[in-house]
Amino acid sequence: MSGRRNRAKASGLGRPTCHRSGLTLVELLIAVALIALTSAAAYNALAVGLKVWKRHQRQVVEEDVAVFFEKLSHDARNVIHFSTLRFEGFSQKMILPAIVRVPADPRSFYPEGTRIDIPGRVEYFYDAMNHVLYRRQVGYGREFGYQRAKEAVGLVRGVEQVTFRYFYYTDNGEVYKSDARDLLPDRIDVEVVLEDDQGRRTMKKMIHLPVGDRTARPVLRSG
Repeated sequence: MSGRRNRAKASGLGRPTCHRSGLTLVELLIAVALIALTSAAAYNALAVGLKVWKRHQRQVVEEDVAVFFEKLSHDARNVIHFSTLRFEGFSQKMILPAIVRVPADPRSFYPEGTRIDIPGRVEYFYDAMNHVLYRRQVGYGREFGYQRAKEAVGLVRGVEQVTFRYFYYTDNGEVYKSDARDLLPDRIDVEVVLEDDQGRRTMKKMIHLPVGDRTARPVLRSG
């Protein structure tokens, strides 16, 4: 009996076993360090990505402003004198009588889907509440009257301010008007202000209009 007990002790039978569970302090410190390194790398990647995105957004907005300047210059080159179409110019809104390209009236003899150039008007206006610069056009057909106005298209978003200024060349020099009606100006100056986390910047464009004979103009005063 005593022999079996001795053999059991020798073989470890009957001895309670101890199983380790959980992490040691060293393992816990290593895990915390790995998490910290991973978080720092993810934060740096996010910060770099955010900077790249903001830079891209600034470039997109500036490109949109350049497209707006080009569209306005094109419309200015197509300005016309038309008795039923008036020019109206304000600091944040402008309506130009111009040749516009529109879908042909379905009642006309043009094939379906044809676009034609006809007298019309082009309107640019700034929505200060939503910071959007819009363009809208409408064609004018002598036979059919005004066609349905084209829906306003947002050309530039994220704009802080837009200002139109109107200039007339006279024998006495250059006359500036902030509010001009009926009489087409010789020049339109446009200023677009953009603002973001990099600060405030301004883009400008000077546009000359082919207004023709100026001899019949009334005397103009600045204002």
